[in-house]
Amino acid sequence: ADFDDRPGATERQARGLATFVPTRAAGSAYEYCNMNYNLLGLVVEAASGEPYGAYVQNHIFRPLGMRHSHSSRAAGKQDGLAMGYRYWFGHPFPAPNLTSPQSSLPSGQLISCAEDMAHYLIAQLNGGRYGDVQVLSSAGVEELHRGAAEIREKGMEIGSYGMGWVSQVTGTSTIVSHSGIVPDFGAFAGLVPDQKKGIVLLYNANHAMVKMTFDEFGLGAAERL
Repeated sequence: ADFDDRPGATERQARGLATFVPTRAAGSAYEYCNMNYNLLGLVVEAASGEPYGAYVQNHIFRPLGMRHSHSSRAAGKQDGLAMGYRYWFGHPFPAPNLTSPQSSLPSGQLISCAEDMAHYLIAQLNGGRYGDVQVLSSAGVEELHRGAAEIREKGMEIGSYGMGWVSQVTGTSTIVSHSGIVPDFGAFAGLVPDQKKGIVLLYNANHAMVKMTFDEFGLGAAERL
């Protein structure tokens, strides 16, 4: 369903949940799911009257001066989008013909570059402001970064999750971050708000598949090098 690119795909995803019964109360536990973001994209469209891609372009990319950020792969290619790669048996292969389905645009198909993402992170660190433009209130940014549900792995708490950001305490600092992948690209964004520092990593490959391949073949750290 994430890769349904026909008109109305996101709405079809939402209607497909009509008989879904949650296993626990909303907000009571952390379970990541792209569908949540796709549903949120529908809410944005209903509230704004704009398609999700146009809303992001008009209210985030353009005000923040993100001139090389796009909501469609066609526009990205015209602007010099790097070739994406997929890994097969540990080897990268070019993937020139993959699409970016509009059905999953809200959950991870946007295109950007390091300089543009720096503008975005500056706004995150500056109370929603970049230069003379305010795209979100300081209170709104704080709410985005506030952890709401514990993240537990193997019985251990490793942080908390809020509105798209993972919050973790390391030493005396709180780090908020988010990473994501699509079949041929990956990205990571991290912030240390009290130090006014941020970092973004952009990959033109599905880096998670590299780890999965190594793990499958039982390669150790030394062998990976």
